[in-house]
Amino acid sequence: MRLKRLWRYRRILFSRRFAASLRYSRKNISASELHHPPVAGPYMAELDVTYRCNCRCRMCLRWQDPPADGLTLEDYRHLAAACHDLGVYQVSIAGGEPLLRKDVFLIIQSFTRYGMSVNLCTNGILMDQYAEQLRRSRLSSVTVSLDGATAATHEKIRGSEAAFERVEKGIRLLAGYGKGNRPLLRVRMTLSDLNVDELHAYMRNGNPSWMMS
Repeated sequence: MRLKRLWRYRRILFSRRFAASLRYSRKNISASELHHPPVAGPYMAELDVTYRCNCRCRMCLRWQDPPADGLTLEDYRHLAAACHDLGVYQVSIAGGEPLLRKDVFLIIQSFTRYGMSVNLCTNGILMDQYAEQLRRSRLSSVTVSLDGATAATHEKIRGSEAAFERVEKGIRLLAGYGKGNRPLLRVRMTLSDLNVDELHAYMRNGNPSWMMS
Protein backbone atom coordinates (compact mmCIF):
# COMPACT_ATOMS: atom_id res chain seq x y z
CA MET A 1 0.00 0.00 0.00
CA ARG A 2 1.42 3.40 -0.96
CA LEU A 3 1.28 5.99 1.81
CA LYS A 4 -0.33 8.55 -0.48
CA ARG A 5 -3.25 6.13 -0.88
CA LEU A 6 -3.55 5.41 2.85
CA TRP A 7 -6.71 7.51 3.18
CA ARG A 8 -8.50 5.28 0.70
CA TYR A 9 -8.18 2.41 3.18
CA ARG A 10 -9.60 4.43 6.08
CA ARG A 11 -12.83 2.39 6.27
CA ILE A 12 -10.70 -0.68 6.97
CA LEU A 13 -7.86 0.75 9.05
CA PHE A 14 -10.03 2.90 11.32
CA SER A 15 -12.69 0.30 12.08
CA ARG A 16 -13.12 -1.02 15.62
CA ARG A 17 -12.81 -4.61 14.42
CA PHE A 18 -9.43 -3.89 12.82
CA ALA A 19 -8.21 -2.42 16.10
CA ALA A 20 -9.48 -5.51 17.91
CA SER A 21 -7.64 -7.77 15.44
CA LEU A 22 -4.39 -5.96 16.26
CA ARG A 23 -4.97 -6.58 19.96
CA TYR A 24 -5.65 -10.26 19.27
CA SER A 25 -2.46 -10.49 17.20
CA ARG A 26 -0.41 -8.98 20.04
CA LYS A 27 -1.95 -11.46 22.49
CA ASN A 28 -1.08 -14.34 20.15
CA ILE A 29 2.52 -13.12 19.90
CA SER A 30 2.75 -12.94 23.70
CA ALA A 31 1.24 -16.42 24.03
CA SER A 32 3.74 -17.78 21.51
CA GLU A 33 6.65 -16.26 23.42
CA LEU A 34 5.40 -18.09 26.52
CA HIS A 35 4.91 -21.32 24.52
CA HIS A 36 1.17 -21.12 25.12
CA PRO A 37 -1.52 -21.85 22.51
CA PRO A 38 -2.92 -18.85 20.62
CA VAL A 39 -5.74 -17.00 22.36
CA ALA A 40 -7.51 -15.97 19.14
CA GLY A 41 -7.99 -17.18 15.60
CA PRO A 42 -6.11 -16.06 12.49
CA TYR A 43 -6.20 -12.48 11.24
CA MET A 44 -7.41 -13.57 7.81
CA ALA A 45 -9.30 -16.46 6.22
CA GLU A 46 -9.07 -17.23 2.50
CA LEU A 47 -12.02 -19.13 1.02
CA ASP A 48 -12.34 -20.65 -2.44
CA VAL A 49 -16.11 -20.87 -2.72
CA THR A 50 -16.11 -22.67 -6.09
CA TYR A 51 -13.71 -24.36 -8.49
CA ARG A 52 -15.89 -23.47 -11.49
CA CYS A 53 -14.34 -20.86 -13.74
CA ASN A 54 -15.07 -19.08 -17.01
CA CYS A 55 -11.36 -18.71 -17.85
CA ARG A 56 -8.72 -21.25 -18.86
CA CYS A 57 -5.69 -19.56 -17.34
CA ARG A 58 -2.20 -20.79 -18.20
CA MET A 59 -0.93 -20.29 -14.63
CA CYS A 60 -3.87 -22.00 -12.90
CA LEU A 61 -5.38 -25.45 -13.36
CA ARG A 62 -8.27 -24.85 -10.98
CA TRP A 63 -10.71 -24.96 -13.89
CA GLN A 64 -9.69 -28.59 -14.48
CA ASP A 65 -10.82 -29.62 -10.99
CA PRO A 66 -14.25 -31.16 -10.34
CA PRO A 67 -16.88 -28.41 -10.67
CA ALA A 68 -18.72 -29.02 -7.37
CA ASP A 69 -18.98 -25.96 -5.10
CA GLY A 70 -18.30 -27.88 -1.90
CA LEU A 71 -19.71 -26.04 1.12
CA THR A 72 -23.33 -24.93 1.09
CA LEU A 73 -24.63 -21.50 2.01
CA GLU A 74 -25.64 -22.84 5.41
CA ASP A 75 -22.11 -24.19 5.90
CA TYR A 76 -20.71 -20.72 5.21
CA ARG A 77 -23.13 -19.15 7.67
CA HIS A 78 -21.84 -21.50 10.39
CA LEU A 79 -18.26 -20.79 9.31
CA ALA A 80 -18.87 -17.03 9.50
CA ALA A 81 -20.13 -17.36 13.07
CA ALA A 82 -17.08 -19.43 13.98
CA CYS A 83 -14.72 -16.89 12.38
CA HIS A 84 -16.42 -14.12 14.32
CA ASP A 85 -16.00 -15.99 17.60
CA LEU A 86 -12.32 -16.61 16.80
CA GLY A 87 -11.66 -12.93 16.11
CA VAL A 88 -10.98 -13.24 12.38
CA TYR A 89 -10.84 -9.76 10.87
CA GLN A 90 -10.58 -10.23 7.11
CA VAL A 91 -12.08 -12.79 4.72
CA SER A 92 -10.99 -13.14 1.09
CA ILE A 93 -13.51 -14.86 -1.17
CA ALA A 94 -12.10 -16.36 -4.35
CA GLY A 95 -12.34 -19.43 -6.60
CA GLY A 96 -12.45 -20.44 -9.46
CA GLU A 97 -14.64 -17.51 -10.27
CA PRO A 98 -16.81 -16.71 -7.22
CA LEU A 99 -19.37 -14.73 -9.25
CA LEU A 100 -20.40 -18.01 -10.91
CA ARG A 101 -22.07 -18.98 -7.62
CA LYS A 102 -25.64 -17.69 -7.59
CA ASP A 103 -25.50 -17.43 -3.79
CA VAL A 104 -22.14 -15.63 -3.61
CA PHE A 105 -23.69 -12.38 -2.35
CA LEU A 106 -25.45 -14.29 0.43
CA ILE A 107 -22.11 -15.88 1.32
CA ILE A 108 -20.55 -12.40 1.44
CA GLN A 109 -23.41 -11.21 3.65
CA SER A 110 -22.77 -14.10 6.04
CA PHE A 111 -19.43 -12.50 6.92
CA THR A 112 -20.17 -8.78 6.55
CA ARG A 113 -23.05 -9.03 9.01
CA TYR A 114 -20.45 -9.68 11.73
CA GLY A 115 -18.45 -6.61 10.74
CA MET A 116 -15.65 -8.55 9.05
CA SER A 117 -13.75 -6.95 6.19
CA VAL A 118 -14.49 -8.98 3.05
CA ASN A 119 -12.50 -8.89 -0.18
CA LEU A 120 -13.76 -10.48 -3.41
CA CYS A 121 -11.16 -11.78 -5.89
CA THR A 122 -12.58 -11.98 -9.41
CA ASN A 123 -11.37 -12.32 -12.98
CA GLY A 124 -13.78 -9.47 -13.74
CA ILE A 125 -15.63 -11.01 -16.68
CA LEU A 126 -18.99 -10.91 -14.88
CA MET A 127 -18.49 -7.57 -13.12
CA ASP A 128 -20.53 -5.70 -15.72
CA GLN A 129 -23.45 -8.00 -14.95
CA TYR A 130 -23.15 -7.66 -11.17
CA ALA A 131 -21.84 -4.08 -10.75
CA GLU A 132 -24.90 -2.86 -8.83
CA GLN A 133 -24.90 -5.88 -6.50
CA LEU A 134 -21.19 -5.40 -5.88
CA ARG A 135 -21.84 -1.77 -5.00
CA ARG A 136 -24.52 -2.72 -2.46
CA SER A 137 -22.75 -5.79 -1.09
CA ARG A 138 -20.91 -4.12 1.85
CA LEU A 139 -17.67 -5.62 0.54
CA SER A 140 -14.59 -3.79 1.79
CA SER A 141 -12.76 -4.34 -1.49
CA VAL A 142 -12.93 -5.98 -4.91
CA THR A 143 -9.68 -7.25 -6.44
CA VAL A 144 -9.76 -7.69 -10.21
CA SER A 145 -7.22 -9.59 -12.31
CA LEU A 146 -6.05 -7.86 -15.48
CA ASP A 147 -2.95 -9.62 -16.80
CA GLY A 148 -1.81 -7.53 -19.71
CA ALA A 149 -1.53 -3.99 -21.02
CA THR A 150 -3.22 -5.22 -24.20
CA ALA A 151 -6.27 -7.36 -24.92
CA ALA A 152 -4.14 -9.86 -26.88
CA THR A 153 -1.81 -10.55 -23.94
CA HIS A 154 -4.53 -10.73 -21.30
CA GLU A 155 -6.69 -13.07 -23.35
CA LYS A 156 -3.74 -15.30 -24.28
CA ILE A 157 -2.95 -15.76 -20.59
CA ARG A 158 -6.57 -16.12 -19.49
CA GLY A 159 -7.71 -18.31 -22.38
CA SER A 160 -10.92 -16.35 -22.83
CA GLU A 161 -11.86 -14.32 -25.89
CA ALA A 162 -13.24 -10.80 -25.39
CA ALA A 163 -12.31 -11.00 -21.70
CA PHE A 164 -10.26 -7.79 -21.70
CA GLU A 165 -13.13 -5.66 -22.96
CA ARG A 166 -15.60 -7.07 -20.43
CA VAL A 167 -13.17 -6.70 -17.53
CA GLU A 168 -12.53 -3.05 -18.39
CA LYS A 169 -16.26 -2.43 -18.77
CA GLY A 170 -16.94 -3.95 -15.35
CA ILE A 171 -14.16 -1.94 -13.72
CA ARG A 172 -15.46 1.31 -15.17
CA LEU A 173 -19.04 0.54 -14.16
CA LEU A 174 -18.04 -0.12 -10.54
CA ALA A 175 -15.63 2.82 -10.43
CA GLY A 176 -18.37 5.05 -11.80
CA TYR A 177 -20.37 4.85 -8.57
CA GLY A 178 -17.77 6.99 -6.80
CA LYS A 179 -15.41 6.09 -3.98
CA GLY A 180 -17.89 6.66 -1.18
CA ASN A 181 -20.57 4.47 -2.73
CA ARG A 182 -18.73 1.26 -3.54
CA PRO A 183 -16.01 -1.10 -2.28
CA LEU A 184 -12.35 -0.21 -2.64
CA LEU A 185 -11.38 -1.24 -6.17
CA ARG A 186 -8.00 -2.85 -6.80
CA VAL A 187 -6.52 -4.16 -10.06
CA ARG A 188 -3.70 -6.68 -10.03
CA MET A 189 -1.45 -8.35 -12.57
CA THR A 190 0.01 -11.85 -12.23
CA LEU A 191 3.47 -11.58 -13.75
CA SER A 192 4.80 -14.24 -16.13
CA ASP A 193 7.13 -14.48 -19.09
CA LEU A 194 4.13 -13.63 -21.28
CA ASN A 195 3.46 -10.20 -19.80
CA VAL A 196 6.52 -9.01 -17.87
CA ASP A 197 7.59 -6.85 -20.82
CA GLU A 198 4.27 -4.99 -20.57
CA LEU A 199 4.58 -4.04 -16.91
CA HIS A 200 5.68 -0.45 -17.52
CA ALA A 201 2.98 0.09 -20.14
CA TYR A 202 0.43 -1.48 -17.80
CA MET A 203 1.22 0.98 -15.02
CA ARG A 204 1.75 3.96 -17.33
CA ASN A 205 -1.50 3.48 -19.23
CA GLY A 206 -3.64 2.62 -16.22
CA ASN A 207 -6.62 4.99 -16.17
CA PRO A 208 -6.41 6.91 -12.85
CA SER A 209 -10.23 6.97 -12.67
CA TRP A 210 -10.20 3.31 -11.65
CA MET A 211 -6.61 2.10 -11.18
CA MET A 212 -6.13 1.39 -7.45
CA SER A 213 -9.12 3.63 -6.60
